[in-house]
Formats: sequence, C-alpha cells, structure tokens
Amino acid sequence: SYHIMYSRSLSSDPQVTSTYSEYVPKFNQAKGVSVVLKHFPGYGTLNDTEDVPVIDNRDAASIRAKDYLPFKAGVDAGAHFVMVSNVVVEAFDTAHTAALSPTVHRELRDNIGFTGLIITDVLDDPDKYDAFSTYSDGKTPYVAAVLAGNDMILVEDYGAAYSAILLAVSDGTIAPAIVQQVCTRIFAYKYATGLMK
Repeated sequence: SYHIMYSRSLSSDPQVTSTYSEYVPKFNQAKGVSVVLKHFPGYGTLNDTEDVPVIDNRDAASIRAKDYLPFKAGVDAGAHFVMVSNVVVEAFDTAHTAALSPTVHRELRDNIGFTGLIITDVLDDPDKYDAFSTYSDGKTPYVAAVLAGNDMILVEDYGAAYSAILLAVSDGTIAPAIVQQVCTRIFAYKYATGLMK
C-alpha cells in the first residue's frame, strides 16, 4: 500500500515541505491569491485505506514534531486559510473527525498560532456523510463544524447546510457570539485582501 497523500505531496521531508509552504504564501498572496494550507493536522505517513473516516493512531508528539512543521511555516508566512481534515486523530480526539473537533481547532489556534480562516474539507460527500455524522455529537456535520471552530465549511448541498446552521442559531445551539466571531474574522480577511472596501 502507499501513503494517502503520496501522489499529491511535494516531499516526505517535513523541512523541504516547510520551505515550500513558507514560500508559497509570500509569493502568491502578494499577487492577490490566497493560500490554503491543508489538511491539518496532517496525514503524515498514513497508508491509503477504504475506511471512512480514516483513523490516525499516531502519537501526539510525533504529529507535532513532524506534521506541524509545514503548517507552522505557512502560518508564520501569513497563509490566509487552513483546511482541517476529515481524519479521526486519536491522539487529540477519538470522538470527532479533525474537522469536527474543538480540540484539533485549539491545536491549530494555540500551538500553531493561526489567526486566519479555518475551513473544513468537504462534509457532505454522499459516500461519507453517514460516517461523518457518527462523529458529530448527534448534530449535523454542518452544525458540529461551526461549533468546533471552523469559519467556513466546504459542502455540496449549500441549502441543507444553510438550513441546519440557521436552525441551530435560532434554537440557541450556536450562540450569537460564535456567529459574530466568525463574521468578524471573514470580514477582516475580505478587508485586508481588498475584497471588501
């Protein structure tokens, strides 16, 4: 078997990848192209599998020592976005996929120091939706993603996601303070990049 990201990776050396992830935001964002670092906290050397979701049973120290390096380099270089994976990273949270895990989001904010926009990987792939739903605390993955700390969610069915999130705001599941924080962060990004005057 081969590693999940083998065909999509620059290098298996975290230092080489870190150099690249430092350069890309500096070069591209100066030209008006936002950069997304993905997929936090990293796939590392996970083997490809048919399991949904993928389970990462590596220890936290190994993940922080290797997988975090390219993210830290890209964040320090000013990358605007980080995409969080749909992997269950057992060292941090056995009950949620990374995209639905408040613990993983705290790792990104507190250990990496990321202040930009966090976005999920796709949450409603028809082949995976039911599996992801088992990791969302009895809520839809859309609502769980907002509660976990994502600023944006990647979905195919925008109507279903909008309706679920609107209902969760209306019934108090998602506090107004969360909506305000997310909107402030998105508006700050749009203002800083000139998308909004």
